[in-house]
Amino acid sequence: MVSGFGAVFTDVDQPDGSGRGKKKGNRGASTLIEYFGADKKLLFSSFVPASPGDASLSFFGIVFDEPLIARVRITTGDKAPGPDDGKKDIVVMDDFIYGEPQPAEDLLSTDENARTEAPAPGTHTLKVNNGRGSGRHAAGTMVTVTADAPPAGQQFEGWTGDIQILANPAVPTTTATMPSIEVTITATYRELPR
Repeated sequence: MVSGFGAVFTDVDQPDGSGRGKKKGNRGASTLIEYFGADKKLLFSSFVPASPGDASLSFFGIVFDEPLIARVRITTGDKAPGPDDGKKDIVVMDDFIYGEPQPAEDLLSTDENARTEAPAPGTHTLKVNNGRGSGRHAAGTMVTVTADAPPAGQQFEGWTGDIQILANPAVPTTTATMPSIEVTITATYRELPR
């Protein structure tokens, strides 16, 4: 387990999902970094910022107050390295920076049969309680999620659960960037002030 992990990337050309592309809607990002705890749950994920140009550098990393990171999954580019970039985003990594590893025996099960691996790449389930947007989506897909209308005498309070995937967990309609694991979010409500 480590408290922090970061990496240097070269030639990240694709945007971080913001802005408009040639078609309507947001453009996809090419490089994603995901941090997992000992329980295999997603701690944090983010797209690596783009740095357009030949052989340009980008860096992404996070630090926690204690060693929480057990595993990191990095998805780089949208094509394997080769002789010509062309219209594809070929990304490679160089330096890795991480905290001093700490033993995790007390956090991990000693029963090999009880251990499970994270879901394989592909589509993963987004479950939206009290709202719309549930379904199976590929990692990196931006999904619009909308809270149900509040019950009588109540107002939308915010989203709870795996809210790190949300662009803005404080509004009833927002976008979720799908990670490479199953996630659940729930719309919550509170009584209207009197």
